[in-house]
Amino acid sequence: MTRLYGNDPDVERAEFEDRRRRVHAQMEPVWSRCLQLELDVVLDFGLWSRQERDFLRGKMAALGALARLYSVT
Repeated sequence: MTRLYGNDPDVERAEFEDRRRRVHAQMEPVWSRCLQLELDVVLDFGLWSRQERDFLRGKMAALGALARLYSVT
């Protein structure tokens, strides 16, 4: 996001969610292809809600990949 929209985007601004979606849409074909090639992928974004995590796990399972969630504190 930084390359496209600058440092420290304001999450309160209306355009933030649209920008986030655009960035994720650009990334998805790349990480999906990596999984198809049986490469490891680290996704370091969001996944704050159970719904987001379940959705992503489903996409990965459809590609035959195993999802692991790590929490770094």
